[in-house]
Amino acid sequence: MEEYINYFKALSDKTRLRIICLLKKANTKLCVCEIMDSLNQNQYNVSRHLRILKNMGLLNEEKDGRWVYYSLIKPKNQFQKLIFEALSTVREDHLNEDSKRLKKRLALRADGKCVEGIKGEECYKISL
Repeated sequence: MEEYINYFKALSDKTRLRIICLLKKANTKLCVCEIMDSLNQNQYNVSRHLRILKNMGLLNEEKDGRWVYYSLIKPKNQFQKLIFEALSTVREDHLNEDSKRLKKRLALRADGKCVEGIKGEECYKISL
């Protein structure tokens, strides 16, 4: 029972839900700086939330040189599968700004990989 409670605790935060939805929408692994810029959040906050989701077993982490990429796990059981299905029903209008920033941020990639560090305010000034 404790495992199920921990899943709900991990998903009970708006930023963590946004991260999961962003990764689902991207359908590719995302670098920490891409997540930061897409959510308009600082590194400490994003890293803390990523750690919680990773420790709960919902995210994969992969290092590639100086970049750390995150992606959603392949569901290992019915419960995880249902969680991801439920999260896919989050209305797009709740994530509209995040999605626009993500699209803009992913356009900076070269050969499908992050080559730009944190863009911060520079990334948000361009009209969404």
